[in-house]
Amino acid sequence: MELKGCAAIVTGGSGGLGQRICRALALNGVNVVVNYAESEDKAKGVAEDISRLGARAVAIRADVTDPSDVARMVEQTKAEFGRVDILVNDAAFNKTVSYPDLDGLTHELWNHILTTNLTGTFNCIKAVSPLMRAQGQGRIVNISSGRASSPAAAASPTPCPRPASSPSPSAWLWPSPRL
Repeated sequence: MELKGCAAIVTGGSGGLGQRICRALALNGVNVVVNYAESEDKAKGVAEDISRLGARAVAIRADVTDPSDVARMVEQTKAEFGRVDILVNDAAFNKTVSYPDLDGLTHELWNHILTTNLTGTFNCIKAVSPLMRAQGQGRIVNISSGRASSPAAAASPTPCPRPASSPSPSAWLWPSPRL
């Protein structure tokens, strides 16, 4: 797939890794939606930086756990760029809980992590796949946590949900040859 002129949505685009993904896409001629849930100023700053690189960019707020927010983000992307060629699922939530305080990992916290890291990924894939299918092309990249293969000295729920969304390196890039 030729990248120049494509349009990408990067969920969590205002975060550390998300910013680097947005920049790498822009350097390859991709127009980028910098998705954010809370940090509007940061996301707008990333979009401005990308625009200075010559690509078009826009910051769009959407909570990936809310299917209607995600659908609106996809529609806004299509209205802005005319298409969606690439989805990078990088939005994530994590909170490390030390082993002595495992009671600090409540059901509410666990559910928030799973909803953001798994359901959010699912919501975004469901929203872009019909458009990609109609276009005859598309790429979906699911970002996973390295914590799954390197346990820390604390309980972090991230190893469960993030690898569940991308169980092996070969699953990180879904080429969607015949959407």
